[in-house]
Formats: sequence, C-alpha cells, structure tokens
Amino acid sequence: IDLIRILKDWIEVNENNPELRSLVDNIFRTLQAKAKKYAQAGLEDSMHKRDLPDRKEALRFLTAGSQNFSSIQIQAVLRDPDPYVTIDAIKLAGKLRLTELIPSLVDHLDRPETFAYAFHSLIQMGNEGLDQLNRSFYKTGLEIPALRRIVRIMGRIGGKQAEKFLLDKTDYHLRPVVLEVIRALHYCNFQPDNETRPHFYKLIEDAVRIFAWNFTAEV
Repeated sequence: IDLIRILKDWIEVNENNPELRSLVDNIFRTLQAKAKKYAQAGLEDSMHKRDLPDRKEALRFLTAGSQNFSSIQIQAVLRDPDPYVTIDAIKLAGKLRLTELIPSLVDHLDRPETFAYAFHSLIQMGNEGLDQLNRSFYKTGLEIPALRRIVRIMGRIGGKQAEKFLLDKTDYHLRPVVLEVIRALHYCNFQPDNETRPHFYKLIEDAVRIFAWNFTAEV
C-alpha cells in the first residue's frame, strides 16, 4: 500500500521528467494488475489462506489499487477471525461507501476491538446510508451501546433525514437511547418547530429530572 501511494506521489511530482514518469507508470500498472488479480481470483479465497500475512496482503492490495470486487467478498472478510484483517475490511467498506454492508458493520458496533472503526466507516456512508442504518437500528439482538452508537452516527451525519429518524426514536422504550437521541439532535443543531417543541422540551425536562434523581440518590 505504502509503495503504491509513494508511486502516485512520484507521478505527480515528476510530471516534467518523461523517463522517470514512464518508469513509475510501468511499476504502478504492474502493482495495479496484481491487485486486480487478487480481486478476480476472489477475495474470499485469498482470505481463507492459513497464513495471516497472505490474507492481509490480499486485502491491502485491493484497498490500494483496485475496486473490481464485490461487497459479498468484503462481507466475507468482515467475519475474519483475525481482528486486524477485519479492521482493514471495515475501513475499506467505509472508504468505498458500500452501503449494502451497513448491517454487517452495525454488528461490529457491539464488539470492543472493532466498534470504533465501524463507527467511523458508518459515518463515511453519509446520507446514502441513513435508510439502511435506520433499518439496522431495529434489528434484534443489538445491545444498548450499539443502539446508542447508531443514534450518535445519525447525529454526526446530520441533515433533515437524520433529524427525522432521530425524532422517530424520542419515544423509544430504553431511556439511555432516548438521552442519546437528545444529544444527537443537539449535535445536528436541530431547532424544534411549533409541532415538535412541546414534546422535545418534555424530553429535556424528563432527562434533567432523571439526572437530578440519580444525583440525589448517589449523595
């Protein structure tokens, strides 16, 4: 990966040196062809090799030099037993904005070693991923931390659609999630209108009341 990036930089810097540019172009095409070979052979097959460096090399070449592979292949890597390979796949899914992989990325929001990477990749999906992200919120089996992270991601993405999905969750049955919804709406700079203002203010009052009660109980 680093070599490919260096070569790209060299191409830009040495535009006026035809001989060096030609050499770099040839090396760059060779590396891209190797990456394409991994893709055409099937990333899933490469990932099933026992040798961890082989699996990581396959994924990294694909990340740097080729996009000729399917989300199904990336999804297979998201289940790799080695967390470092899985993390690379999560980053790739976000980089390429593969919204069809959002349910698989949401599964990682409950996992300590990968949730931060999944969180960032889901934000990278942007508005295009909001519908899929909203549907994933209601899938069974998600723990409260994952639900709160989905809400937080919607707040980071922002926009009218994100606000709509967040407002739909203000009556959610789990109080920690509702409190996260309030924070996310605040992050979006949401301004309640005449219709939503009474309900939204009541949520804030309830949140303050719960905080005060918990604080009193601890004292």
